[in-house]
Amino acid sequence: MSRLNLRRPLRRPAPGFPCRVCRQECTLEQESIQCDGCECWLHQQCINMSTTQYVHISQPHLQFYCKQCVSMGERYNFLAALSRIAHCAPNVQSMRSQAESEFNLLRFYSVCLPDVQKVTDRQVSIHAPSTDMLHDFCPWMLEQFVPAQVVGDGNCLFRSISLSLYGTEDVHDHLRLLASIEVLLNPGVYDRTGDAYYQPYKEDDGVWVSDYDTL
Repeated sequence: MSRLNLRRPLRRPAPGFPCRVCRQECTLEQESIQCDGCECWLHQQCINMSTTQYVHISQPHLQFYCKQCVSMGERYNFLAALSRIAHCAPNVQSMRSQAESEFNLLRFYSVCLPDVQKVTDRQVSIHAPSTDMLHDFCPWMLEQFVPAQVVGDGNCLFRSISLSLYGTEDVHDHLRLLASIEVLLNPGVYDRTGDAYYQPYKEDDGVWVSDYDTL
């Protein structure tokens, strides 16, 4: 008996629905799953999906995307994942469901952050205006830190973190996706009106936090 009944009945395969991997038919008796992007069908075994993963991802409120739909060339398409979450706004509950789907996809496709590495001077371009400003107002900082230049495209925070941890800005979109998933799936930690609000934030009067719903 297929576990496809956990998903919407209208999306169960009929004759003429080949698996994108093996090209064999996906029948009602087989464990198969449909991509919510290109709507192709895939046998569970053809994509090495465990039974636990299959049952979990088949829940009606979650989405699944095939390898082709989550990739941009050889790289995971983090910006597309962020776009799918943003598309659910302003419905926070829908955004949380989508964030859970994106979290499941990252785990299923074994998408992990690279190893942290020591950043060398050769990997950093010095930002001259910041250097001049620090020289005038906080010269002591220049004894310990080097102002680094990153692309100013609205992702400067995550680009800076990426550069600091990995010596490249290229991981910024991955970090931004993980941060979005974290905030959406653990709202209590970031809601200053809730009991689970992060304790160090409570103790630090210098920390300014928006209301959770406006994050």
